[in-house]
Amino acid sequence: MNRALALVALLCAACGARQQPTPESFFDDLPPPELLSPHAAEPDFVLRQHVTARWATGETEFDAVVQKHEGALRIVALSPTGQPGFVITLDADLEVHVENRTDRALPFRPERILADVQKVFFPWVEGVPDEDGVRRGEAFGLEVIERWPEGRITERTFLSADGSVESRVRYERWDARRIAPRRAILTHETLGYELTVETLEEILLID
Repeated sequence: MNRALALVALLCAACGARQQPTPESFFDDLPPPELLSPHAAEPDFVLRQHVTARWATGETEFDAVVQKHEGALRIVALSPTGQPGFVITLDADLEVHVENRTDRALPFRPERILADVQKVFFPWVEGVPDEDGVRRGEAFGLEVIERWPEGRITERTFLSADGSVESRVRYERWDARRIAPRRAILTHETLGYELTVETLEEILLID
C-alpha cells in the first residue's frame, strides 16, 4: 500500500493536463451504466496510467491512478493545473463516491468513467476459449465476445441486443503484465468517443 500511495503522490506532482471542450451534455441525460462488483477483479492492483479521450468536438488528456483494493475500485486523476483533480470510488455495495477538487465538471458522469475502466480491465467472460481462441458470454443485456490468441486477450467486443457493436476494446503489448497491457483502446461506437489508455506501471497488491 505504501507503493500505491507513493504513486498517487507522484501524480499530484505531475504536469497539468491539456484540455479541450468537454463532450456533449447528452451523455449526462443517459441512464447510468450498470457496474460490476469491485470483487470481480482479482488480485488487488494499482495501475499508473496516461489517458487520452477523443470525441467529435475535442479531446482531453490526463494522468491517473486506478486502484482496486479491499473491495473498492478507486480512480484518482489530475486537474488541468496538475493538482489532485477528482477521486471516484466504487465501494463493495456498488455505491459511487466522488471528490472533485477542481472548478470543472467531470468529462463524463462518474458511473460511466467507472464502467469504462471495468470494460477494459475487469473480467467479463468465464471459461476457456474455444479452439478458435474465442470466449462468449452475456452481461447487462450485452453479448460479450473476447479473442484470446495464444492465451492473451487481444480484443473484447460488446454487442447490443440487435447485434450492433456497442463498444470494443483492443489490447496491445501485454509483455509480462497480468492486469493491463501497455496500451488499450476503448471505442464506444454508440456514444461516439474513444479512450486510449497507456499503462505506465502495474503493481499487484498480493499479501
